[in-house]
Amino acid sequence: MVQKWVIKRELARSARHLKFPFYAIAAPIQRYLHDRSKAQNSRFTPGLQPRGAQLALYLLHQKDALLTSTFETCQHLAAKGFSTLIVSNTPLAEADRQALAPYCFAMIERPNFGYDFGGYRDGILWLLDNPGPVTRLLLLNDSVWFPTLPGEDFLAHLLASDCDLYGAIMSQRKRHVSDRYVQSYAFAFSGKLFGTALFKRYWQRLNLQSDREWTIRRCERKMTAVFRSAGYKIGARWDFPDVEKALGQLGDADLIAVLQLEAKLEQKRGEVIGPLVARHGQPGWRAEVEAYINSAKFRKFILLLHPSVWLPLNFPFLKKSKERRFAQHRPYFIQSVGPQCNPVMLAEIQRWDGIAPMVTSAVSQTADRAV
Repeated sequence: MVQKWVIKRELARSARHLKFPFYAIAAPIQRYLHDRSKAQNSRFTPGLQPRGAQLALYLLHQKDALLTSTFETCQHLAAKGFSTLIVSNTPLAEADRQALAPYCFAMIERPNFGYDFGGYRDGILWLLDNPGPVTRLLLLNDSVWFPTLPGEDFLAHLLASDCDLYGAIMSQRKRHVSDRYVQSYAFAFSGKLFGTALFKRYWQRLNLQSDREWTIRRCERKMTAVFRSAGYKIGARWDFPDVEKALGQLGDADLIAVLQLEAKLEQKRGEVIGPLVARHGQPGWRAEVEAYINSAKFRKFILLLHPSVWLPLNFPFLKKSKERRFAQHRPYFIQSVGPQCNPVMLAEIQRWDGIAPMVTSAVSQTADRAV
């Protein structure tokens, strides 16, 4: 039986889609007005980090004092050779600006228009208006904790890739491989693509709305389609074969845990998974389970797979979303990955769902790092 919250979510989504024709008319006007007032409504602050050619645009949306994990991410980017441009969709406190300055070459504070793609657009257009050498541009937003695992290799794979658009994962709808798109919480452009007229035109003309579904359909999905159709190479660090290999390496107990979490998050699959788990120990059980998880019937959405799969994958991201399925998933992360997790991020994750206050002031964060 479909859960009531799922029905409500889909009805709300359908209602929002009715607004799309009006959004399409209004978006170019709103974009023009935003660009016209950007200088007055945004704040630019130089950082202390030198600007290199290997760039990261780190997008923030934190209404209170910055999380300590924000600085962990910035430090990690610097350690991997990235020069960082901070773009914040909310105003920063002066203490936070000062605390961020050593980890970035510039900070832009802007109105929260257009979700993450609005922030990406303003940051990219600023880079294009203030030219310098670019070998790679990473775009990362703080909707995820990164890196949760200290030995992450996503950035190394990104830098070694010959792809022009390279992400952590592609959208995981296996039945529509040609329509799959790079997910926008962590992805990068090559220097070759960054320097093209197509790239500049795409971001200049991008139509934005402060609507999640619009942003997914008209920005996130369309971005991959635009550059794929122009012949640029698209890729991602993790794909179906990686997931299937990792699942195949699990012992029976972990495999059962994967199936049980899948049934909990997607109750419609419980009718298949329940009897499958109950047959554990019977001849051919393992082959039957592997056939199921390798089929299109089993969802291979990495972000919601049982985190025991993440360790062999070395998958270093965890979503902060308050959506119910992600909140249900986080305790499994704490149990399975917690001992290997970055301790600062683990402490935040353990408190994230309302157990304890999350934020500390930038002043105290600076003091903590100095100890």
